[in-house]
Amino acid sequence: MNRICVWCQREWADDDSPPIVTGMACETCREELLQPRTAQSLADYLDRLKVPVLVMADDVRVVGGNAAARALLGKDAADICGHLPGEVIECAYARLPGGCGNTEHCKACTIRQLVTNTHLTGESHHHVPAYQDIRLPGGVREMRYLVSTEKVGPFVLLRMDETSI
Repeated sequence: MNRICVWCQREWADDDSPPIVTGMACETCREELLQPRTAQSLADYLDRLKVPVLVMADDVRVVGGNAAARALLGKDAADICGHLPGEVIECAYARLPGGCGNTEHCKACTIRQLVTNTHLTGESHHHVPAYQDIRLPGGVREMRYLVSTEKVGPFVLLRMDETSI
């Protein structure tokens, strides 16, 4: 039986594979994600992925993002590291009093719920529909996503599988 790796998007056979530890990842990605690595080697691995990935700490702050995420967001590492996800993706509600995570709208934020759930339970989520009202130069627009989460050590990787306005 062949599967598509949720991280690198390559097809792989799982006929004699050991139990999958990190969801539906191929062996190469499982090894990269599960082995203790330096921050630089994880960053290098994530930069090789074509899909945008943000690395989230347990306080739901962004601690890194791969090249595809930085390109999608039009930001460099300094613009995303240490910030809350709503600030990073320009959520229309992130600048309200209380900020990202503390408004009425945040209670229904699928991205925040998935990242928090994955941090607390270790449960991965794959291709979950989500949306955000995003601030753009021309006004607020709804951005739709398919997102996935994966816990790696103390972090959660948030992958934006698909995005559309």
